[in-house]
Amino acid sequence: MNKRNIIFLTAVFGLLMNVSFASAQSRPTITAEQWNAMTPPVAPGMVLIQGGTFTMGTPDSQRPRSFGEFETFYEVQHQVTVSSFYMGRYAVTQKEYRDLMGTNPSQFQGSPFLAQGFSGDYLPVENLTWYDALEYCNALSRKEGLTPVYTMTNVRHEAHYMAPAYAGTFNLGRTIKSASVRVNWNANGYRLPTEAEWEYACRAGTTTTFNNGNRANTDTGWFGDISRYKASMDYQTPHPVGQKPPNAWGLYDMHGNTNELCWDMFGPYPYRSPRIDPRPNATPGTTSYGANIVQKKIVVRGGIFKTNAIGSSARRSQEADDQVNETGFRVVKNGE
Repeated sequence: MNKRNIIFLTAVFGLLMNVSFASAQSRPTITAEQWNAMTPPVAPGMVLIQGGTFTMGTPDSQRPRSFGEFETFYEVQHQVTVSSFYMGRYAVTQKEYRDLMGTNPSQFQGSPFLAQGFSGDYLPVENLTWYDALEYCNALSRKEGLTPVYTMTNVRHEAHYMAPAYAGTFNLGRTIKSASVRVNWNANGYRLPTEAEWEYACRAGTTTTFNNGNRANTDTGWFGDISRYKASMDYQTPHPVGQKPPNAWGLYDMHGNTNELCWDMFGPYPYRSPRIDPRPNATPGTTSYGANIVQKKIVVRGGIFKTNAIGSSARRSQEADDQVNETGFRVVKNGE
């Protein structure tokens, strides 16, 4: 390597280090008092989402290809009609989950994953399985005198995998690793949104990449370096719900904080023509969508605090029995 190249690389390295240092210096310093005062700006509750027809999916120009075929993470556009439904203004918080279930499975509920003295009460609950989310929906339905949507049998519990790390500090509870699930779509209780309902609500009438435009900005959500803060050191974590502006329909944190579980199993859309209230079967461990494969993955939507902003149509997945510290959920129920 000649001297000119060495000088050039040294200059580039120095520039990158300066940018990194400047970025770190610009991260907000937050005290425990300030963090714990970040309560939801509007009382938790349900927002009525008026039904309608929208274009679901990603334009061809924005869909990456894998070995010549479109990836199922960005599916084909098609017309979908959804009936009116209610959706939680926020993702379910750790406090809401703990108050109802008596346990909190989340990783980010205290030190060492949050700074000392920082509470996880108003952060989205995370680190739970799809089955745990269904159980929460049923418990909330019973509490409010509603008919549960899900019937769960052959339920198998396991100890939470993080129990040793939080022993004597937090009650993580047990997690559901498998169950047979039947769904009553006519029940008036709480449930997970279908993938179509989630995207319809996220878009809130928009056709842009994000519900606040085609380019992500600091108002879009908690993602990447925006979700970093300084306390005793740098942290990148979920944030208390409702601290970014809502979309046009009053829903918060759809593009960045935690992923959100949906009802649907993950795979190519089974509805490529106009459809009304698509509700594909979700039975982990069985064949799906006519394919000769055993499918255990569930659709997750929304953004993640540790990655780039995720658009309205982007799809991800995780195993139904996985516990992921970047995935939570919000509840819906049928419109009246």
